[in-house]
Amino acid sequence: MKHNHKKSSGNLVELVVEQIEKHPHREALRIPVAWSNDAVTRYETATFGEMGRKIASYQRGFRKAGYRPRDRVIIMIPPSVDLYCIIAAMLASGMIPVLVDISMGFRKMLTAFDDSMAGAIITKQKFCRIRYFIPRLWKYRCYSVDGDGIGIRPISHLQEAGSHRIDIVPCDRETTGIISFTSGSTGRPKGADRKHWGLKQQHLANRAILPDRPGDIDMTAFPVYVLHNLACGMPTLIAAVDFAAVKRVNPSLILQQIREFKPTRLSAAPVFMKRVAEHIIHNKMRLPSMRLIVTGGAPVPRKLCAILRQAFPGAEIRVVYGSTEAEPISSISIDDILESVGEGFLVGKPYGFVRVKIVNLPPDHDSISDHTLERYTLQIGEIGEIVVAGDHVSRGYVANPGPIGEYKIPCPDGSVWHRTGDTGYLDRKGRIWLTGRARDVVQHGGRLIHPYLLEKKIDEVPGVVRSAVVASGTADRPILAVVLDRTAKREASLKAIRELMRGSDCDDISIREMNRIPLDKRHNSKIDRPALIKMLD
Repeated sequence: MKHNHKKSSGNLVELVVEQIEKHPHREALRIPVAWSNDAVTRYETATFGEMGRKIASYQRGFRKAGYRPRDRVIIMIPPSVDLYCIIAAMLASGMIPVLVDISMGFRKMLTAFDDSMAGAIITKQKFCRIRYFIPRLWKYRCYSVDGDGIGIRPISHLQEAGSHRIDIVPCDRETTGIISFTSGSTGRPKGADRKHWGLKQQHLANRAILPDRPGDIDMTAFPVYVLHNLACGMPTLIAAVDFAAVKRVNPSLILQQIREFKPTRLSAAPVFMKRVAEHIIHNKMRLPSMRLIVTGGAPVPRKLCAILRQAFPGAEIRVVYGSTEAEPISSISIDDILESVGEGFLVGKPYGFVRVKIVNLPPDHDSISDHTLERYTLQIGEIGEIVVAGDHVSRGYVANPGPIGEYKIPCPDGSVWHRTGDTGYLDRKGRIWLTGRARDVVQHGGRLIHPYLLEKKIDEVPGVVRSAVVASGTADRPILAVVLDRTAKREASLKAIRELMRGSDCDDISIREMNRIPLDKRHNSKIDRPALIKMLD
């Protein structure tokens, strides 16, 4: 396997190619493609060498089809060897993969497509056929990974046999690598402009804080982690789960995978981890191969930390805090969480390569006059908005200028402060405690109610499955929605909740029992508060 580039090209894929050359016979990917209730019945696999040859084939195919550096292509296919080879081939060629979170809903997806300024879509045949009935999609050249049809090109049209050489296009600090569209929760989708430089810094940061060891195999339910693992030369085992419904993970399948392939690392959202850990405990299982557990993407309560420690007694277990635009920001051992006392959710001390401030900014972002943010910075223990800066923090968004002014504050040194949208505070040890999302803070009776502060206490009441406090549009006071365990002593749980709320000066908040509280579609771990408010109204 040969590649053609200058030293330190700045292109992220340079790191992947180095691993392809070092470990051509090492398995790179193992992806489940079919499973029953009891076992995975079929996998797709590829060695680093096989991936290198396929990346080279796609690179030649893109070039033959007329694509050039800076051309953008939307990619919407499930995890597969082809997915990661297509992304790597595009990045190596200086092209820009556009990744769209399908959980945002169809209308927002169409808006993201428009904002992406892409000229083509790589997806499945089903979506290509929908395109026939939507004029806004007619302008895109459409490639299908599972068939062809009228106006639909098979993915084989983007593959060309020939040399195994991968050409690496040099990139500077301003060269866009990947555009990632997320829903933005409210309003227009946000397309994070992730530069090659920032992606590389993110990779180096993650490798520094969660170093890989020889012989490691990473099992993950975060498909985005695969690119990082490829750049480490670390084999990836994808979890057998429907990523559109992670909360319905079948723990038996996951444990079957772990027993068969003995991964040493596991990373997944909290709801996934809870199901798997409870299954391990219930069946009194031991998993000696597992040395590192990583979770994040949503609050991780103390109850879950205790469950994880019981399920994985010999493993290092860490909660990682970050976002699409800035990840990682911090992390912490669950043992430190279990030993610490404080309000909110502890996510650790910011890393040395990240600057973090807790601020109280003017409501109108245009009126921010001090871009060092010193005049807006709060004291230790004071709750405010969390802003971060660093080399790995994305500096802007594509097409839609609104989020740039709303979420990015230029620094005097040329970097940017990213407004995470999270609220929290720093303790005397310099650790971050999360108290909620800025948009979810409830104003009532002349005071601010930060959701996590109350919900964390309620969730620790015996019999409580989940709780959420929201300001209803139709009610005259906030509502605490509560889901109780069916086996719990209902009256005892409700009594404990009322007593706790009186002690928190929240006894004037209504309590509403619910059969379920809706969760976000992306990780199935965060509360979908707009959907909850609709249910309550």
